[in-house]
Amino acid sequence: MKAKRFSNKQLLYFFLQGLLAYVGIVFWHEGALRSWYERKVASLFNQAMEKLKSEPPEAVARWAVLQRNYLKQRIRDKGNPINKILAEERNVKKYGNSFGPTYEFLVAEILKKGIPEDKINQQIITSASTSNQALNQRMNQTAIIGLCLCLLYVVITTLKIFLSQQDKVTLLKEELLALATWLACGTFISQLISNVYYFFVE
Repeated sequence: MKAKRFSNKQLLYFFLQGLLAYVGIVFWHEGALRSWYERKVASLFNQAMEKLKSEPPEAVARWAVLQRNYLKQRIRDKGNPINKILAEERNVKKYGNSFGPTYEFLVAEILKKGIPEDKINQQIITSASTSNQALNQRMNQTAIIGLCLCLLYVVITTLKIFLSQQDKVTLLKEELLALATWLACGTFISQLISNVYYFFVE
């Protein structure tokens, strides 16, 4: 039995549909991760207030900084590897390390603003429990765009199968195979770029 050969037009359709689905999923996933991060960061304030009942302000402020950096690292690890590289590059330029600001770095920055030393730890705790609202809004929009792209993919694929004269089940299998191939290739390429970067650049 001969393997089915696809025309250049069919391959182009598969390529564009797969790209649409992959970009949509990545956008939606990154936006969803940011929403999770926003909620977790906001919860740090109440946790810090509880810890202040039994621990000194500096210890709680140091804890808040570490927790904030840990949350950042978690969403980078769960997200697209290329986005992780970009975030870490930004941190190196801004803070001197890929993880995030240290307690000492934040103290120095706050002192430059003329804030009294006895207010520094409270300021750090408050800042650590507040995420960048402008970035949150952009990532929420990114998630919506990603969801719309995924829905567009579903609509296009459904119409393509419904209007085709071919066997519907066979065509559906081909579409699912093409989608799985694209997602696998996209994930593999992103991870490959990340591995090459860490191996040769860092």
